[in-house]
Amino acid sequence: MHTAEITPVPVKSRLPAGSPLHPCGKSQTHSAPAAPCRHAQAFCKYLCPSGTLFGAIPLLSTNEILRGQAGGLFFWKLGLLLGIVLLSVKVYRPFCQYLCPLGAIYGWFNRFSLVQIHWEPEYCVSCGACERACPVALSVQEISRSPECIRCGKCVGACPQKCLHFCGSRTKPTQS
Repeated sequence: MHTAEITPVPVKSRLPAGSPLHPCGKSQTHSAPAAPCRHAQAFCKYLCPSGTLFGAIPLLSTNEILRGQAGGLFFWKLGLLLGIVLLSVKVYRPFCQYLCPLGAIYGWFNRFSLVQIHWEPEYCVSCGACERACPVALSVQEISRSPECIRCGKCVGACPQKCLHFCGSRTKPTQS
């Protein structure tokens, strides 16, 4: 009986282009347009844990062959992901605030957002309820104009005088 010798094909060449383990480093979990592999962004490849969380961990947990192929980049990003999760216990949205460049770019466009929070200082009694409710710790003056504001509306709900409101939904506050 004649046995044919099988030459192994490198695992990376068998992975689909959208796989987080692909040498391009691109993941289908990102909504940005895909760049050619030779122009893969270093940020997404080395710092963004999204592909690790949504692609590599599920893929490696279901495929024993790939588990043996996971290398230093996977463990680096897994460590980064675990660090961010642990930091999330003390800091609100640490990845978005300190590492993600997309959040910074979105912040530049906050002033053009269709959703705006407007502050009317003449109705404000300086109780600080809005500042205590703000998850990113903005002052009442910053809430209406800061690029850090995530427009969650917690300040609007917390204001007893209704001097903070979303533009377009204003009702006159009642003076007490």
